[in-house]
Amino acid sequence: MDCTICGADLHVDAMGCHACGAPTDDRAVSGDRSDCTLCGKALWSLAETCLHCGGKGYPALRPRLGDKSLGAPEEEVSV
Repeated sequence: MDCTICGADLHVDAMGCHACGAPTDDRAVSGDRSDCTLCGKALWSLAETCLHCGGKGYPALRPRLGDKSLGAPEEEVSV
């Protein structure tokens, strides 16, 4: 079974993708593939944390917030 967001090979019983954080059920279609702006790895656009570098919030998840969002102030970014 392949992840619908990043294409990673998943175990049949997996609850979520180990590579991008996308769920393996129908919720995955509600988001798109994004790239973490901190490490550049593939990320499910609705993920709350980057699985690769641990980045949370802005700027890691800026694609999730949209281009018009300024996101959280730089001093509130937790990595």
